[in-house]
Amino acid sequence: MQLTVAMSTDVGEVERLEAQGSGIAVASPRDLPRIELAAGETPAPITMVASEENTWNVWVTTDAAEPGTHRVTFIGSEGRCSADLTVRVR
Repeated sequence: MQLTVAMSTDVGEVERLEAQGSGIAVASPRDLPRIELAAGETPAPITMVASEENTWNVWVTTDAAEPGTHRVTFIGSEGRCSADLTVRVR
């Protein structure tokens, strides 16, 4: 699943996330959807949104996550920012 994360403060380039015990993790590049034009490129699970400052697209996997609200911390090169993420059963 793709998250669009708007940071309340500048944390620099987002490098990873921590969500201890939640089962939420950054998706593997091989699990990301590919568009035909970029089929030869390896997609990145964390990318900055070009049109918005301090906003990132982060692909995560919730395959091992239990339903409920989990604390997720996005780790950047210059800081960190936390949020609550709710996982629901479909």
